[in-house]
Formats: sequence, C-alpha cells, structure tokens
Amino acid sequence: MKQMIEAIQKLPGWCDVPKAITLHNLVIASEANVIVEIGVFGGRSAIPMMVGCKANGFGTVHCVDPWSAAASLEGQVQDVDREWWGRLNHDDIYNGFINAVSDMGLKSHCKVHRMKSEQFEISGHNIDIVHVDGNHGPDALKDTIKYASLVKSGGYVILDDLNWAGGHVGQSAKWLTENGFIEMHPLGTGALFYKL
Repeated sequence: MKQMIEAIQKLPGWCDVPKAITLHNLVIASEANVIVEIGVFGGRSAIPMMVGCKANGFGTVHCVDPWSAAASLEGQVQDVDREWWGRLNHDDIYNGFINAVSDMGLKSHCKVHRMKSEQFEISGHNIDIVHVDGNHGPDALKDTIKYASLVKSGGYVILDDLNWAGGHVGQSAKWLTENGFIEMHPLGTGALFYKL
C-alpha cells in the first residue's frame, strides 16, 4: 500500500489518496476480474486497481485512453479547459504511465488500449467494475451507457466529476439510477454506483 501511494503521488492526475485506497479495496473485496477504466491519463486510479488485482492473484484492468490532445478537447465548453488540455504533452503522460506499470510489476494485470472509448469493444456482460473518467463532454454519457450496460449484476460503476461544466457527467449519474443502479456514496468528486 505504501509503495502504491508513493507511486501514484508522482504521477499526473487528480485521483487523491483516499479514492485510490477505496478503488484498491473495492477490487479486493469484490474479487473483480474484469475492470475497465475509461480515461486513464497518468494512471492514478488505474494503478491502485491493478495493485488490488495483484493482491488477489487475478484480474485485468483494461486501460482505455487515446492519450491525444484532439480527443481531450472534444466537447470541452470552457476556454480554460480547452487551453489546459491543448497544451499537454499526451505522449509524455502515456509513457510515464507505462513506465509506472512496469516499475511496479503490474504488466500482467494491465491491458492498454490506446484508442477512443467508442473504438474499444469488450465481449460479454461480465464487467465487474467500470470507472468512467474519460472526456467529460457528450462522450461521458455515451461511455456510461455503453459500458455500464455490460456490468454484471453485483458490479460497480464509478463516475468522476459529477458537476463538470456541460452537465454530461451529471446526466450519466441520472441514467444509472434510472437503469438498475443505486448510488452508494460519494467518491472524490464523483460517486460509486452498484448494479442490482
């Protein structure tokens, strides 16, 4: 746990330590085998879930992110957000994530899909946990509908940044509660949902 916390604090991103520990513990307690993270960035939330898989001795985190400025800018409505995302070196962030996974011995629990979420496909309705934290424009709702629909009964969806400008993440939360999920509790700037 100490190694995990120290590692993620060196990576870019917004997942704080309490959320990272919660994600790690959720993977262990639920014995999650198939995990999907939409929007990985520096890996601050994906890596704790991989460490949980390693502790269990099984499980894969499918890391879906194009690591692309063009993709990050889609649907951003505020100038400050467009400026911030536009000036990032996405390749550096991607390489830092890959190096962290390797350094922590997590390759066997990580499958990287460097693509937009709409391009990623996973078969079956057997996702245990999906963390939707990709583009917060209209894609947020599309991602939620697409991947939450593949979560098995007893599985979880985590949304981030519920109050993001544009309201698409908030709409995602509403869709979940209208389609078989219950909101369990806040998690960072988002919330944890459980599929009945």
